[in-house]
Amino acid sequence: MLNPFYIIVALMFYLLMQNSIAATMKGEDPAYFCSQVECTDKMLDIQNHFKAGTVNFVNKKISAYSGACYHIDANYDPEHAHYGVMTFEKTADQNLLVNGYFGFFFETDPYQNWSADQVLSDVNKTHRADLGTVLNHSVQLSYSTNVSQIDYYMRSSPDFSRLFLIGHSFGWSRQPWNNYVFCELQGH
Repeated sequence: MLNPFYIIVALMFYLLMQNSIAATMKGEDPAYFCSQVECTDKMLDIQNHFKAGTVNFVNKKISAYSGACYHIDANYDPEHAHYGVMTFEKTADQNLLVNGYFGFFFETDPYQNWSADQVLSDVNKTHRADLGTVLNHSVQLSYSTNVSQIDYYMRSSPDFSRLFLIGHSFGWSRQPWNNYVFCELQGH
């Protein structure tokens, strides 16, 4: 039989970690991630465009963006471009559905010459859209589990031609981890 003392200690540790994650996430500002971690010149450029960006792209019925992403992660070279895709669709009740994924093994952007409708249709076949949160300063998409937190923040250029995505994920399983992603995606 398990000792009640150990159960109480484990529960207290779990609650402490949950509160720690919540406190960390409330204070995050993706426009300044590069002041916390060592970013490449390309990541700094994406962050600067993100700072000047807008959320007005969410007023369009359908939006789709794809292009290069750079990761700060022990498993990836931060100078190597991976490719990502994001889609946005307004529902009849004006909610924002957000969908997308990162393709770590694409040599080029597979959606480069597609229309927004084609990208949306293709991405929705294989990935489930989630409700995005439209904030005053960005669109946010978040995922949380008992062992990890992932947050993506998105703004477009004023003319809606480019989307700037900055993300942060962290958690613990066998050991703590902390990753960042910076994307400059082209509109379709």
